[in-house]
Amino acid sequence: GLALPPMLGDAGAVPDFSKLPQTQRPPKPVSGGTLLALADGRSVVAADPDRARLDVVDVVARQVRRTVALNPGDEPGRAVEDGAGRVHVVLRGGGAIATLSASDRSLEARRAVCPAPRGIAYDGTADALVVACAGGELVTLPAAGGAPTRSLMLEKDLRDVVVDGDRIYVSVFRKGEVLAIARGATAPSRMTLPPLPNMFRKSERSNGTERFEAAVAWRMLPRKGGGVTLLHQRAFTGEVPLTATDGGGYGGGSCSGVVQSAVSAIGAGGKAITGPALGGLVLG
Repeated sequence: GLALPPMLGDAGAVPDFSKLPQTQRPPKPVSGGTLLALADGRSVVAADPDRARLDVVDVVARQVRRTVALNPGDEPGRAVEDGAGRVHVVLRGGGAIATLSASDRSLEARRAVCPAPRGIAYDGTADALVVACAGGELVTLPAAGGAPTRSLMLEKDLRDVVVDGDRIYVSVFRKGEVLAIARGATAPSRMTLPPLPNMFRKSERSNGTERFEAAVAWRMLPRKGGGVTLLHQRAFTGEVPLTATDGGGYGGGSCSGVVQSAVSAIGAGGKAITGPALGGLVLG
């Protein structure tokens, strides 16, 4: 007959946790956006924040072409490829940008940029990198190497940055808002994603004012035709009934949770639109 392993709780089935790997350095929070597909159509650069390394993978041959070791705690994150084929990676914990050469993907340079860099974009017109920092700095530096040429202080909690023609878009992480600044300007305009009316709950106290408001912009990317697309959360602003049959909860498999996952877009003309709740999609 088939011998099944003992179930947890059975006599003698207590796991031995002393054999688990131990670490003196606690792991960083999980962050997405750590995979970059390169222009050659066959290579990707994967940032590994837990192991502080970069892996260059040939997805056609299914081979790791190079592994670049970084400093402990560097926490590599977002990456971008410039016009010359160099790859620039944000080091979230290292306060720097790491650059891989276009020829063999070796570590070509490491440049300090700000204490907490988060997002990065390539400006092809100026052949420059634009870096958004959690401390509020928006830093511009030459793609080919050298010190920053410009640093603007916008507001704290910046996340992603997109260069679209003569306009730079910067997302504000926890607010779910987008700042837009014209090339050469110093003061941004603010764009707020539209709320979604409450279509799932009815409350005698709401008077039709309950709604879901945009928050926590996890990822912002360029939009085809101009503008940006954001993957973000929406939070319920009304009173949450504490009944077992109401649904409630965080996203999950129901669209009636108090927090929803959604995709919104801001067009080149500044018009913002939002999509329906993405049931079953929990962001992190």
